[in-house]
Amino acid sequence: MHPLQDWSQCQTELSSYIVVGKAILIRVMLFECRASASHK
Repeated sequence: MHPLQDWSQCQTELSSYIVVGKAILIRVMLFECRASASHK
């Protein structure tokens, strides 16, 4: 496989992982905010 093509494939996977990671992080943060708000 061509190195450049391989790198673009790697970048695509990496960016998708970042998007998923951000989505999970936002959900966790929202959940934590709701939990702390209900405890008060």
